[in-house]
Amino acid sequence: SLTSPSGGPDDTTGPEVLFSSPASKSTNINTDTRISFTFSEWISNKKTNCISIFPPVAHSIKIHRNKLEIHPQEKLQDSTTYHVLITSTLLDLHGNPISPHNLIFSTGPSLDSGSLSGCIIDPTKKNAQYRIALFTPKELADSGVCGTPSYLMQTDTTGKFNFANLKTGSYQAIAYIDVNNDAHLQASTESVFTPEDSLINIDQHTPLITFYPSKFDTSFPRITNLKALNNRILSAAWDKEYDALVFHPPTIKIERTNPVETLNNVKYVPLKNSLS
Repeated sequence: SLTSPSGGPDDTTGPEVLFSSPASKSTNINTDTRISFTFSEWISNKKTNCISIFPPVAHSIKIHRNKLEIHPQEKLQDSTTYHVLITSTLLDLHGNPISPHNLIFSTGPSLDSGSLSGCIIDPTKKNAQYRIALFTPKELADSGVCGTPSYLMQTDTTGKFNFANLKTGSYQAIAYIDVNNDAHLQASTESVFTPEDSLINIDQHTPLITFYPSKFDTSFPRITNLKALNNRILSAAWDKEYDALVFHPPTIKIERTNPVETLNNVKYVPLKNSLS
């Protein structure tokens, strides 16, 4: 009797990058370049938020069969090392994710030399693929840790990471589980991890960094119990702990109401180990 041919074993393997343009670790790349990847199999065109470019570049994405093209909507910067991250949200036609892939190239004669490696300690053992975001002090001042970072990288499923060719300098570091895959931290719904010292100096020999679960609250603390101790000192307390991850030191302003006048030269002194 005749039977239908079997379809073979189920596909459980994610796509792999066969080659890219520019090639990995290449230098002196034209600032008008397009970026493309060729994969080992056809990929789904449903997840176009799978690409991040740092430094950030406005871009569009085109997926056809086993090719993905990135079209920058502006010229790349001169003498700059670029990181193009493909996250595990990129799937093949059977829903298998790619292992995170990082393409690095430079529009100048050399690649940046900074490195960062370590791991994330997560007692829940979710085996999630964590994002690590690095912010310069200016980026933090502009938009805080929920904004766009200098770098956004993805760990492996065990929470380990080893990143190379970063721009040397000081960064604030934070890790989180990107539940909705939008490449931004959602403070209320996504687990956060921070190192013991959140300000990291990245150079060619940065020590191993470990991230631990961290509390993260974006509602600003309020002043309570405000009273004058004498004609020169006011005392007050915050109603909760002040989260330095989100907020910069507060500006205290005191005004006289009649006549209206702002008193200058006011000093704010937080008391150690206290909300006062």
